[in-house]
Amino acid sequence: MQASFTDVGTLDSHRVAFDWGDGTVNEKAATSPESDNHVYWSSGEHITTVKVTDDDTGVNSVSRTINVLDAEGAIRYVVENLKKCSNSDDFSKTLSELEGNNGGDAFNGVIDMLDKGNWNSAEVKIAKALEYLENQNACTGIDVSLPVQRSVLVMAAKSVVVVLVKSAKEQADKPKDHDKIAEAEQRITNGNQLFKDGDLVRAVNSYRSALSKLPK
Repeated sequence: MQASFTDVGTLDSHRVAFDWGDGTVNEKAATSPESDNHVYWSSGEHITTVKVTDDDTGVNSVSRTINVLDAEGAIRYVVENLKKCSNSDDFSKTLSELEGNNGGDAFNGVIDMLDKGNWNSAEVKIAKALEYLENQNACTGIDVSLPVQRSVLVMAAKSVVVVLVKSAKEQADKPKDHDKIAEAEQRITNGNQLFKDGDLVRAVNSYRSALSKLPK
């Protein structure tokens, strides 16, 4: 989240508080623009608020409601949007990877793999769906662009791994377990950079490789 602000008092100093709506509030000294990041551990609607205070006790704030999706919710979001395209037949391969063959009746898509806890297969299918989707240039009939759909798929892949790393941390009781988790976290960091650089398929594969580093 990024916040920009102005103040007619050019000599004033400022503090900004990012309230993420789940009990997490991050406050810090600020200059405009200021940003903050947060990981949600539960899906659903959250009211986020940014409050800026200057040293003369002047205050201003703005709030927004965001809808947080878990990995399965994100996959369903993309599936629903691609099906709304007037040229939805162009996305048949992508949809087969995401919801499974035969319109989901084969129970072999990403959603099914997530339900079964088959995390590696889910990540493989997300990467394959992205490969197909990157070859498509238009989705007519909806307002949500294909780049947004691609980004949602990458974030779904990341969320799977981030949740598993969190769980592994909570259960780790040996030094070697912590070493493995550190390696997994480094691969997530690598994936984040690839995502930022626009190398989406490699980003997903980097997230998937983190799975192999987690303690068994």
